[in-house]
Amino acid sequence: MDQLDEFVTEIIEAKNLPGLTDEVRANLIEDMKSQLFDQVDRALLDELTDDQLDAFNERMENDTSETAPHDFLVENGVDIQKVTARTMLKFRDLYLQTPQERSEA
Repeated sequence: MDQLDEFVTEIIEAKNLPGLTDEVRANLIEDMKSQLFDQVDRALLDELTDDQLDAFNERMENDTSETAPHDFLVENGVDIQKVTARTMLKFRDLYLQTPQERSEA
């Protein structure tokens, strides 16, 4: 189990959802990881200016290496660890909120 699986599993356990089968739990973990990845990607791109975002898109069209997005973000001063940690905490807090707390926010 990797760290992201552990993070998501801890959230699910904290939510204390009754009656989860192993299959449903595994699907929930995968769904939550996918949502979290999307939110982190969005948060990282939100750190870029419009001009930087245009340059990012251009670079991604021309450089298909796995490290290209990371390299671009670092070159443009995005603190990837900080943004990722902040997004993960926000994700956890939102997931653990009750429906009433969400409607009050």
